[in-house]
Order: sequence, then C-alpha cells, then structure tokens
Amino acid sequence: MDIKTIAARAGVSIATVSRALNKPELVRPQTRERILQIVTEMNYTPNPLAKSLLTGRTYTIALVFPTLRNPYFSQLAEGCEAALSSSGYTTSIFSFEEEVPKQQAIFNNIIQRHVDGIILAGSGSLQEGYQQILAGLDIPIVVVEDMPDLDSIPVKAGISCINIDDCQGTRMAIQYLLQKGHTEIGVITGEPQMLITKRRLEATDEVLKKAGLSLNQIVSGSYISIESGYRCMATLLGRQARVTAVFTFNDLLAIGALNAALDMGLHIPRDVAVIGFDDIPITPFTRPRLTTVHSPSNEIGIKAAEMLLDHINDPSTPRRRVLVPAELIIRETC
Repeated sequence: MDIKTIAARAGVSIATVSRALNKPELVRPQTRERILQIVTEMNYTPNPLAKSLLTGRTYTIALVFPTLRNPYFSQLAEGCEAALSSSGYTTSIFSFEEEVPKQQAIFNNIIQRHVDGIILAGSGSLQEGYQQILAGLDIPIVVVEDMPDLDSIPVKAGISCINIDDCQGTRMAIQYLLQKGHTEIGVITGEPQMLITKRRLEATDEVLKKAGLSLNQIVSGSYISIESGYRCMATLLGRQARVTAVFTFNDLLAIGALNAALDMGLHIPRDVAVIGFDDIPITPFTRPRLTTVHSPSNEIGIKAAEMLLDHINDPSTPRRRVLVPAELIIRETC
C-alpha cells in the first residue's frame, strides 16, 4: 500500500498526506486525523528513501564515542537510540579511541554519509584542534561534555552541549571523605590531558584547600582500563605516606583499585575507603559494593538526542549548555 492510495481514500492530495506524516502542524486537525486513521487501518510504513527525497533528510544520526568498552558510553548510546528511534531516526555509531587524527577521518566519513546530525561524546573529543574540526561541519551537533567556550565555536549549524555536573559530583565525594575523618586522600585519574581530568582535579583541590589540606597524592591511569586502576592503587598504597581514602575519576578505575587493595590484604573501608564516579550497572554488585557518584548516562543520552532534534527541526534554536545534577550513592566502600 502506498501514499497515493492513502490520498485517494482520504480525498486529499499526495502532498497533503506527506505533510500530515512529516509536518502535521501544517495540516488542519480534522484532515490530519482522517489521514492518520487511514494510515493506521492500512498499516502503512513510509518508504525511507522516498521520505528522504521529500524532506531532504536522511533520518540518520551519527553517534561518535571514544569507546563502548566503558559501560557509561554504552548506556549513553542506548538513551540516544531510544529517543531518536521514536522520532523515526536510525543511528550509526563510530568510535575514535581518543585519537584526534582518527576523529577527523571519522568526520570525513560522516560527511560523506550525509547524516542529519551528530552526537559527539567524551572529553577526548575536545583535545587540541577540535574547534577547527567542528567548524568544518555543516550539520547540527550536540556534544556530551561541558563546553564553557560553547558560544565561541564558529560552527555553521546549531550546536549545544550537555554533561553531568562533575565538578559538583567531585566536591560531594571529597566532602564526604572529609566528613568521614579522612585527611590523607589520594586520587586516581584517567588521561591527564583530558578536560574531565583537569576539571575534577581542580574541584578536588578546591575542596581540600578549604579544609587546609593539599592534593599531593595523584596517580594517572586510563579511563577505559580496570587494570590501570589496579596498578594506580598499588602505587598509592605502596608509598611511604599511605592514603586512607581514594577517589577515582570513574568506576572502571575504582573496580581495579578495590581489587588491588583486597589483594594486599586490606579491609575496605576500614583500611582504605574508595569512591568511584559514574555508577555503572556493575557497581551495586562489586564486593564490597562501590560508593560512587551517580551520572544518569541513559537520561543524558535521551536529552542529548532531544536537543539535537530541536536543532534539526528548527535551525534558529539557540545554543544550550546543560549541566545535569550529580548524586552521591553511598554503599559499602566508604
């Protein structure tokens, strides 16, 4: 069954049926309801190619993530896909593994595919030179990261950003450790050059300074490696001035840190307390259960998709910088 048959049964033109399906606000309510009733009765599914030719859109969105090995990004992708599929869009997922040259190659590929928009996630996507890369794109973009310089990026189409308020989350974690009486607090970070690392270090230092303490116990690993969290914890615990609490900048690092402490025969949290960040699905099932900062990645993915659709549907949509509140989830490791 095709759109021509629907138009004949409804007593309207093919163009009116098309508007009712794609731009319903342009069709009178009574006419639109009649058309939609016939569409339902006939179980009509629009031809994607015909729809693309009619609207000038491909109804495809590119999701560009640094990795899917971190469950945070998997949940983010699920949220994006849920919101986009309900609006008739399909997604293509790309991973650049934190490498800027690979990111440029991916964007060249995306441009050739003529996607309608991009959701770009991860601090690694905003390394040196990213402004020039984004400026070369002529399609709407939503970045899942905090971009204080959002208004200065000279992109040709709409751009917005959304992220967890990780400075707030970091402050909550460090303040909680201080409330528990810890003064020797260590930090395990991911890659030092990333914005997320710099932000969270600054927030940690800010809270410690207010308490009259110094941030001098720092070890850097990799955000996608549990093993690096293990090595970093072993380093911290092997130092002469051993820490009594450790804040890790994500949960994968925290899981590695927990295992290192347990393998050294330490009791958690009596000998050393641990707090992670993200609240990935496995954290309630670690032993002991991980205390962490909750980042609602699935909900952030849904919101990022909605923001992108706003830019696609209305090019005049203003740029938005959204920070989602964090929450400290207290379990057994602190």
